[in-house]
Amino acid sequence: MKEQWKKYHYILFFMPFVVAIILILSFTNRGEKGPQIEYLIGMSHPNLSEEWQIIAHEEIKEEADKISHLSVIFTNAGSSTYKQIKDINQLMDYGIDLLIVTVNDVNVLGPLLHTINQQIPVIVLDRNVSQYDLSLFIGPDYYSIGKKAGERVVKLLGQAGGKVIEIRGPLESPSVVDMSHGFNHIIQQHPNIKLISSFSGEWLRSQSEEKMRQLLERTKDFDMVFAHNNAMALGAYYASRDNNIHVDCIGVSGLMSNQYQHYIQEDILNTTFLCPIGGKEAVEYAMDILHGEEDMPKKIILDTIPITKDNEEYIANTPRQLPAMRVGYIESQQVQDLNLDMFLGLFQQENIDIIYKTMDTNLSLEEQQELQLKQMRALIDKGVDMIVLSPVVSTGWDGILNHAKGHNIPVILLENEVFAKDHLWSTYMGSDYYDQGKIAARYLVNHVYNMERDMVIVELRGHAALASTIQRSEGFNQIINGYSRINIDYTCEAGEHLDVVKESMFNILEDSNGQVNVVFAHNEAMAIGAIKAIEDYGLESGKDVTVVSCYNAYDDMINHPQISCQVQSVPINQQQLIRVIKDYMAGKQLPKKVISKDKVVTNK
Repeated sequence: MKEQWKKYHYILFFMPFVVAIILILSFTNRGEKGPQIEYLIGMSHPNLSEEWQIIAHEEIKEEADKISHLSVIFTNAGSSTYKQIKDINQLMDYGIDLLIVTVNDVNVLGPLLHTINQQIPVIVLDRNVSQYDLSLFIGPDYYSIGKKAGERVVKLLGQAGGKVIEIRGPLESPSVVDMSHGFNHIIQQHPNIKLISSFSGEWLRSQSEEKMRQLLERTKDFDMVFAHNNAMALGAYYASRDNNIHVDCIGVSGLMSNQYQHYIQEDILNTTFLCPIGGKEAVEYAMDILHGEEDMPKKIILDTIPITKDNEEYIANTPRQLPAMRVGYIESQQVQDLNLDMFLGLFQQENIDIIYKTMDTNLSLEEQQELQLKQMRALIDKGVDMIVLSPVVSTGWDGILNHAKGHNIPVILLENEVFAKDHLWSTYMGSDYYDQGKIAARYLVNHVYNMERDMVIVELRGHAALASTIQRSEGFNQIINGYSRINIDYTCEAGEHLDVVKESMFNILEDSNGQVNVVFAHNEAMAIGAIKAIEDYGLESGKDVTVVSCYNAYDDMINHPQISCQVQSVPINQQQLIRVIKDYMAGKQLPKKVISKDKVVTNK
């Protein structure tokens, strides 16, 4: 045994030198033996014993093997953050052109990745590092997965309710925390459902089975198990079966294998949530970045699909492929200076026929939505293959989305989300308004919080029926809630008419006796109206009152000296939309969200 370990020790010791030699040879000899390697990508895994990391590794390797001028170096940190830091630095020493990484510890690795991203592009896979500016995140929304699992539990237990066990991954993982929070958010809304135990199975079937047996010694009174992966769900099932208990088990998996399909058929697993890891997409977007493609998104949120006996054929079916498509495009505004022929021509080059519907902005908001509903009904009746909708409000869409779903017409949402079950729409493409609110609040914390007196904030909000309004407010409040001297004292749904905003802001200044020292405006029109009111009151924007604003567009030329910080949305461009439509035409699974980048403009 000692002799074997000694050999293994020598292998580990010399492995870095072997890798370095192979790498050097790959660059020096490629010209003679095969295609020249143009790009070198580093992939840093946190732990290749995890099921999802193994899947990601295989996906990246398979996709990279299709590209003759690409080489990928893989590293495995073995769950050690210290080792992952060394791995990443070593990859940088090898001269990689781009780094793909799934982080072991977000807080420790975030600053390092931020520094590296200033030298080469960094794509983060699976576990987001949201507080740092990186090139791209690709992965699932674990909070949403937890909510979907909770909704599945509620549906299965019905009116009678019941008792549930949650088997988590390790709590130091942000994805585990997010999934657990999403699950608990749903369960807590149903008093007839009790979460009687929540423990970590460390992602392993053996750990889950052992801890489940220990729990069964104390109680056998439970109805359902939700586990954060299929392996732990299987551990719970077999421990319960050995105690003559049949329990419905729900799991999560990055890949739907034939074995897991068998478990569904045999009622070993009631449901598994198919949660793609994004390895294939990481290579595709990496090549786009390396080829210099501009206006890349900030996040690609992958869709999660519940697989049950009712829809297991989803796995077996070969996706249809469409040589051409008819797409209905419903606009939310009158676009100034739109060259419609050029706009439609870009789509026609890809065999996409656009039926374009514009908006009359002279109508009231209610009339605008009624017009959009009418346009959608007409497009569904025409039998289009897809609908692209830029909704004027976020409520009141359930009926028409159900109608589209019944006709198997996917709906792409542009620039504004809707308050409807997410299985009714296919993809959202636009800004992360929640993040925008957090960016605005962080500016105040980092640059204004040290003022001598407390912050007295006016929040000028958009329409209450818009998801962007609610999300910006939630993001802003999440950051400032931890600071006792930052308070939103006045909230006003100001709209976008300059005179209305100006009057509302002036009244607030009078009511506060001029004590307001911060304005958070949800769009530029509100910010300008507020600035005019501040001037009329005899105060100076940028000196007496700090104005922080969001802006629903992106323009390098826009720089208002009286606005201290402006968070600009970079709109989804036509090429990004065409890419999603072409993926659908090719039979690929669509991402759930394509999040555009934001640009922050500050005036010191």
